[in-house]
Amino acid sequence: MQNNTRNQTPLIIGLVGVAVVVAIAFIALSLGGTQATFSEEFFADIPVEEFEGGYIMGNPDAPVTIVEFADYLCPACQQYKPEVDQFIEEYVATGLARWEMRVFPTAGGDTTNYAGNLAYCAAEQGKHWGYITEVMYEMAQTGQLQRNTAATLASRLDLNVDSLLRCAQSATFVNDDVRIGRAGGASATPSVHYRLNEGTLLPVSDRSFEGLTALVDSLSGQ
Repeated sequence: MQNNTRNQTPLIIGLVGVAVVVAIAFIALSLGGTQATFSEEFFADIPVEEFEGGYIMGNPDAPVTIVEFADYLCPACQQYKPEVDQFIEEYVATGLARWEMRVFPTAGGDTTNYAGNLAYCAAEQGKHWGYITEVMYEMAQTGQLQRNTAATLASRLDLNVDSLLRCAQSATFVNDDVRIGRAGGASATPSVHYRLNEGTLLPVSDRSFEGLTALVDSLSGQ
């Protein structure tokens, strides 16, 4: 019996070691998924301007704008973000198209409404809308879109928290986004639409990266 016990000991240790390695790998992958895809420097050269109370990123001369109505706390929006990131990197940052993200509370409800208004208030203090969106998604995925959202956001973006709070108290940015979204047919998130120049907001039939690029290429005459 003692020999059997001694023979099993290395096997048990080996299994425990494998389990620890797998656990560490899983944690590393999980944490990697919560980090912002792009740095603040990435957005520095991407133009951004206001439009109907929201912000559009990209070349002002690009004829096609992709418009997403999203909720930072919506699991489907978080899963869709890699498609958005690829489109921003390959089409928006290169001047081929524009991107407009509007806050449309669904899964997050009042929490998203509050966080979205804070995000807009941060943009009013001069922070790039693209990077604000990155930070908000990261905070959502790490459980930080709660009571201390304003303090955390101010710390992350190096902004004055009192100014953020004062702005958010009377802000109606998200209400305006919801109104625009519903007028365009949005009812769930992520809801993706497009606009040719400053025309009517129209739904996108295929919101995958390939679908978005095919749409932009066809409307841009490429």
